[in-house]
Amino acid sequence: MKRIAFVSLMLVMCAGVFAQKWVPLYEGSSVMQDMRYKYRKTEMKLNNGNLYRVSDWENYLKDFIFQFPETSRDSITDGLTRFYTDYDKVEKIIRFSPIRFLSGPYSGVSYISFDGYLENDTIYPELRLKYDGYNWLFIEGVKIVTDNNSYEIDVEDCYRDAVRGGVIEMFNLPYNDKNAKMIDDIITSEETIVRFLGKEKYSDFTVNKRMIDDMNAMVKAIKAIRNN
Repeated sequence: MKRIAFVSLMLVMCAGVFAQKWVPLYEGSSVMQDMRYKYRKTEMKLNNGNLYRVSDWENYLKDFIFQFPETSRDSITDGLTRFYTDYDKVEKIIRFSPIRFLSGPYSGVSYISFDGYLENDTIYPELRLKYDGYNWLFIEGVKIVTDNNSYEIDVEDCYRDAVRGGVIEMFNLPYNDKNAKMIDDIITSEETIVRFLGKEKYSDFTVNKRMIDDMNAMVKAIKAIRNN
């Protein structure tokens, strides 16, 4: 019995060792891809928790990142590969938004994240907030409460749609100095609660760790791009 148990343990350990093989996305990068990922020919499984399409990396994102100094590339890569990206051939810009996988962390939930586009060597980010629920709120404002501060923002332009038996209401805010400080506050707080304020109702959600990690990475990417 002891021998069987030992063999079983060794098999489990070996399975863990050989299940993944992480290699840098490029020389010097802390962003790595799993070379044993089953679908790696079409998409990369990255150690920042995202799946990113190989064609998007090879066709446009790698070229965008490699125009910056080596000291900046790692932060830019980590930030941008955490988001869904798409190249607009007409406008010649790279758009980015929260990842869209149906089974992903931004699907079917309320969230706060980033949205925007890249052009030449410049980034144009905005804050995106989405309410996902079963009842219309007709959002007029949002209140965000961090560990030590409270922010109240009026919402004038809100996109609304009915999806999957529920509803979404979504709007973007400018990434100005005031909102950038608010994001820094969210990133460093133990708990942040977002309250969507409707005409007669409201809805709350707590910003989770994945959202914080992705926002933190994108903030670093924004700073790296703008400092060059």
